[in-house]
Amino acid sequence: MQNHYFNEHGYYSYSGYANPDNFPPLNATREAPEQREGFYPKWNGEAWDYVEDMRGTKYYMPDGSEHEITAVEGQIPEGARFAKPESPEGQSASTKGSTKLSFLKKCQWLKKPKN
Repeated sequence: MQNHYFNEHGYYSYSGYANPDNFPPLNATREAPEQREGFYPKWNGEAWDYVEDMRGTKYYMPDGSEHEITAVEGQIPEGARFAKPESPEGQSASTKGSTKLSFLKKCQWLKKPKN
């Protein structure tokens, strides 16, 4: 017999030995969660729910910044995309900064010399 423990948010934590003469602790149940690919068990107080497990999913914001979801029910912000955005010149947003720096170096002649 096993107890199936969950954290303060209801997410499954681990399973361990259960004393058959006692009730399970408040943060455990005797009902075993199923393993479902792409989903994570969450105890709702009466049964296991299965929420989409987004951990490890990478997404990109319009400015080209890359982010990764680290929480089970992590949310993807509005405007985010799964594909790396391209700049208008056809360069990825991650190289846009280095292109801008290169452009500024080429434009040094625009600066007035210090006297």
